[in-house]
Amino acid sequence: MSYRTLFTALLCSTALSSVWAHDLAGPYANSIPGVTVDVLTKTDKSWNGTKLPNYPKGQPQITIVRYQFAPGAILPVHKHPVLNAGVLLKGELSVKTDRGETLNLKAGDAIVELVDQWHEGRNNGTETAELIIVYSGTPDLPLAIRQETPSAAVTPTATTKAPTTTTANVPFLSGGVGEDSMAGLTAREKEFDLKLFLVGQSGSYLSDIRITITDAGGKGVLLTTSEGPVLLANLPAGTYSVKAQKNGHTLEQKLSVTPGKLQTTYFRFPGE
Repeated sequence: MSYRTLFTALLCSTALSSVWAHDLAGPYANSIPGVTVDVLTKTDKSWNGTKLPNYPKGQPQITIVRYQFAPGAILPVHKHPVLNAGVLLKGELSVKTDRGETLNLKAGDAIVELVDQWHEGRNNGTETAELIIVYSGTPDLPLAIRQETPSAAVTPTATTKAPTTTTANVPFLSGGVGEDSMAGLTAREKEFDLKLFLVGQSGSYLSDIRITITDAGGKGVLLTTSEGPVLLANLPAGTYSVKAQKNGHTLEQKLSVTPGKLQTTYFRFPGE
């Protein structure tokens, strides 16, 4: 499914709802020449059958997010305090609740996500999965809450105490906020062949930077959020494209990696 088809459906269903409001069960605009509308889902329940809650009170806020999951990527256990739904545009994803309920998505599938229920997501496929989610909340509500920090929105805290994690069999580690964290990363540099240094224009240390690494064929090999100004990764020999995103700024560099030799690359974000 293309972006054009997805957003044509969203726009038509909104703009024409007042005209066809009496026909709740019928198609929205299939009778208009040149317009094709596919209703991907229409329900008052989440994907596991639980009833959707009422919309939160207060000033509404709509957030549209595009997620990209590299092969093997895992979205840790979390829950959403706001209503959200979306469409998997590419690849495949598996969503599993803490009660063992599982939903397997393939490209083109729609999902009405769980609200206030712990669950995780993972890409068990061989290609990068791309997911568009629309959140309907309020300005004071987070989009998601991680299980390990249930009182706070999803905002990673830098640490080097956690074990090295992997995405698509690529070991990586991030952090560097604070002297202890930076020293811990420096001590482990010899285990990796790529070091990303993420700073502001003035050299200030940054955190919460979205990192996407793809190989020469365009296949995603690492997709994560750096928890501090330093990210270490151990990649196979080859040429890669590294994209770093923060606060609407996207920086991209191409680099080559040689096993056993640490390649250090700086990303300087303007206005930070």
